[in-house]
Amino acid sequence: EAEVPLSDEELGLLAENLNKVEELLCFSEDAPEGFIMLRENDEEAEEEVYEGFEPFLTKPLEGKTLRSYLTFDEAVDEYFSKIESQRQQFVEVQQRQQVTGKLERIKLDQTRRADALRSEADRTNRCAQLIEYNLDKVDAAINAVNEALASGFDWQDLDQMIRSEASAGNPVAKLIHSLQLEKNSITLLLEDGESDGDVEFEQVIVDLGTTAHANASQLYQKRKKHEIKEAKTLEASEKVLRKAEKQTSQKLKQVKLSNSFQVARKPFWFEKFNWFVSSQNYLVVSGRDAQQNEMLVKKYLTKHDLYVHADIHGAASCIIRNRVGGGIVHPVTLYQAGSFCVCHSQAWSSKFVTGAWWVYKDQVSKSAPTGEYLPTGSFMVRGKKNFIQPSQLAMGFTVLFKLDDVSVESHLGERAPRHHEEQGESGSRNGSMGFDEGDHDSSKESLVSEEEEEE
Repeated sequence: EAEVPLSDEELGLLAENLNKVEELLCFSEDAPEGFIMLRENDEEAEEEVYEGFEPFLTKPLEGKTLRSYLTFDEAVDEYFSKIESQRQQFVEVQQRQQVTGKLERIKLDQTRRADALRSEADRTNRCAQLIEYNLDKVDAAINAVNEALASGFDWQDLDQMIRSEASAGNPVAKLIHSLQLEKNSITLLLEDGESDGDVEFEQVIVDLGTTAHANASQLYQKRKKHEIKEAKTLEASEKVLRKAEKQTSQKLKQVKLSNSFQVARKPFWFEKFNWFVSSQNYLVVSGRDAQQNEMLVKKYLTKHDLYVHADIHGAASCIIRNRVGGGIVHPVTLYQAGSFCVCHSQAWSSKFVTGAWWVYKDQVSKSAPTGEYLPTGSFMVRGKKNFIQPSQLAMGFTVLFKLDDVSVESHLGERAPRHHEEQGESGSRNGSMGFDEGDHDSSKESLVSEEEEEE
């Protein structure tokens, strides 16, 4: 197509609008609004289907269904957070239509077969009734044709003679509509003896080799065969439909499963470490290697947390999160954390049972003694260690699940840590929060090292 140059007025409007857009994007302090276009006439979709997004209301958007947002960022975020699930929904609708469409075609085919057999049975019964209403006339027509054939009439001559006789008003010739002598039969025009008013004739095929009564009997027998066949067809159709419905149901489940769209959740910070939740709902975390041990202590060990370790090669640094009020950690949690620490050491492969110990956060330091160097994942522990009773080398699996927003209110507080309720001096810094205490001078120091961790 030939290019049509813009007029001076159109060029002026274009330049003016471009300047407005530049001013909005570059100089305006307010963020532009956002608009999402919705797909029109999408009745199959269960929810609104997005078609696109724009920062301005341009001419092409006039007349379209839109959703507006305070900022363009909000519109873009909403669009891309929903568009993938909407595409999956659209694909699922199409696949559902294909699966259900096949079932509907099967139902339609079975219905047509049954209807055809019913119609044939009704038609056969009607022909037999018409012959019974006109027994004498039918016998007369059969005898007339048989006598003509016996006298040596040519088939074509006989057909012409019947037409001539019918035109002349012969009542028997008027009954004969056509000849099928190659099948030894003729088609008659018979009327219903019980009809009132205008007489309507129907075509009935009769056999020349039998009488009118015999023809009627044959038609009744034929009707019974059609009815039996219809019943068998309906029974078989029910089986076919049940099987097809079962297959359709299975395919629909597969369609739903294959098109299920799950928004990836953001992992919690502790999921990159080894972790579990104790029986009293305390989060216990340990490093997987020396680098993670270093990160865990430096970044995540807080004021009220406890540090757990074991004097065996490969034991990881383990912390018990105690951030809520800094209450007393339950002994069962300490026992479980100690077992967790030992199981992630060389004791697991060696089947060697030993105990772990715990200290407070301010007893753990990265400062090495003069002249010494602490490698990655190693720390200095100063002061008294609180030893934990040895336990069996046994671990289980943690299943993490998330409640639906509707159910959150019904479960508030269920995962809150349950602190140990003790009296007197049990809550002091020197109290017995473990099962066995080690008598160490606070001036003594020990090195916690995880230079080589074996599994």
